[in-house]
Amino acid sequence: MSSKKQTSTLVVVGLGEIGISIGSLLRRSGFKVIGFDIEEEARVRAQKKGLESSTSLKGAIQACEGSTPRIIWLALTSDVLDRVVEELRIMLTPGDIIIDGSNSFFKETVRRHDDLLIYGINYVDVGLTKHIKAGGGALFELSVGCDKRVFVMVEHVLQRLTSDGYVRVGETGSGHLVKMVQHAVEYGVTTALAEGVSILENYKDGLEVDVPSAITTFKTGGLISHRVLDWLAETYKTKGRLSKISLKHAKPETEMEIGYIIKEHPTKVLEAASFHRQKLHLDVSAITILVRAMQNQFSGRRTLHHIKESEGTWGSATDKD
Repeated sequence: MSSKKQTSTLVVVGLGEIGISIGSLLRRSGFKVIGFDIEEEARVRAQKKGLESSTSLKGAIQACEGSTPRIIWLALTSDVLDRVVEELRIMLTPGDIIIDGSNSFFKETVRRHDDLLIYGINYVDVGLTKHIKAGGGALFELSVGCDKRVFVMVEHVLQRLTSDGYVRVGETGSGHLVKMVQHAVEYGVTTALAEGVSILENYKDGLEVDVPSAITTFKTGGLISHRVLDWLAETYKTKGRLSKISLKHAKPETEMEIGYIIKEHPTKVLEAASFHRQKLHLDVSAITILVRAMQNQFSGRRTLHHIKESEGTWGSATDKD
């Protein structure tokens, strides 16, 4: 850790589910957090959570004058990133740091880093995985891509967002690359599990198969060991939960990245899983419902009600599946 004075004021741009979670964790850890979102409704939600918010991006940046370097956390959807980054480029000065916590394509992240490097502005990319804690709330696992020197400057921020799940995985772009591959693997794992459980369902009546108990044996008696098995068993045990699972499907921001993996690398299992992922909203089957149940558990949104409550607009980025 650096012996220099650490930045204690931070701006969060994008006050959706993820942005508010990031801001709240940092505020509780002693940071002064200034939030900004173009949507008034998002700013009001943030204020109800105890976060200070600005009605303009310029105002948010000005509120952290005196902090060196200024650190800006972006919790945005990827389609508005370039516009916001360009606005920030004009406002920031050499040495300031932008942390991109969006689901960006890693090649675009590298391009933004290279563009900002000319102006002396540091660009850090973070692949986020959100975990719901017992009793509510969230912590994150962070795959961080940046120069080693910059990592030291932002480490005190990253530490407050997780128990121990943050690591520098390489240079800028690598954080989003790792998250991209993680998403692809999760597609394969959840689809395979759903297919296996659906086979058990086919024999549930004739052999009186106890499906939740059978799922637990996957973890205790085999090579598969993941909390998704606990979630899947819990979903089964909760009466009526599967019938309430929303099959609402928006094209995830990571779909382009998964397409890149399939095109550039021989990954037959991931290709099949990606094909199934794209059919989720068309194929209403037991497998579809089970995959959606697992994905909802990842994000903490278990039913249609939870999904509606977490939706946002421009800056209201959520943890995309």
